[in-house]
Amino acid sequence: MPPRDAVRVKHGGLVQTVPLDTYAAIVALPELAPGAIPEAAAAVVYETQIIVARTYAVSRQGRHRAEGFDLCDTTHCQRFEAARVRTGRWAALAARVARETSGRVLLHRNRPIEAVFHADCGGHTAAAEDVWSTGHPYLVARSDDVAPHRRWSVALTRHDLERALNADSRPKLGGRLRDVEVISRDRSGRARRIRLTTAGRGNTVEIAGTVFREVVSASLGLQALPSTRFAIAAAEDGWRLTGSGFGHGVGLCQTGALIRAREGTPPRQILSYYYPGAIIGTVTAR
Repeated sequence: MPPRDAVRVKHGGLVQTVPLDTYAAIVALPELAPGAIPEAAAAVVYETQIIVARTYAVSRQGRHRAEGFDLCDTTHCQRFEAARVRTGRWAALAARVARETSGRVLLHRNRPIEAVFHADCGGHTAAAEDVWSTGHPYLVARSDDVAPHRRWSVALTRHDLERALNADSRPKLGGRLRDVEVISRDRSGRARRIRLTTAGRGNTVEIAGTVFREVVSASLGLQALPSTRFAIAAAEDGWRLTGSGFGHGVGLCQTGALIRAREGTPPRQILSYYYPGAIIGTVTAR
């Protein structure tokens, strides 16, 4: 068993015991690219992300217990790239911030929260129950009107979209694709349900917006559909999707957190915005 302030991580095929604070610093480094930013602002955004990463690790500890470790090094748990602690531009800063915030996590009703996060909410975070069917009172849909958020536009040809949809059993397309439309949206403006219409007798299939994104991304890559916060318009030989954000939209918006850090907002206030009702407390790994 690892000490109470450490986690067992499978990295590069080997299981290693990593101090919890070191783990949080390593996870935070590949998640953020502060760019040209004053060190004080970088410290704020890294403190924010480190507390989130530590919370996530504690709440998910033992996820791979049956395999002999706690957490993996992929996005299934959290990206863990051990070399970053030695080579990253902000490595020394992240390590210092992790030590200074040792043991601090986000709590709700005295338990570590599900501290999920994403790259960019596109201007509005999503409620957990709208994305995954189950929710928490601290994972709500909130306007995030700091700017700029990522805007994007992608073209999907009929051929590529049909190929993506037919590669997955969930859409069950069953014919040539004639139309794609968003028929309902959640509280954050994301596509909740999408109707696919096929040629012939006008057969229709309805799927969740999250499934649509998963299917397209699996076939064409993550950049093909960065988020479900989009509008669809017919285009030559296909459709054009115009949207904002990157990722599922639940919890901490890293773009919003970085903007707030640059504006001088302290970590505690940033965290309370993205996880309303959660408080910062101290806990060690189990």
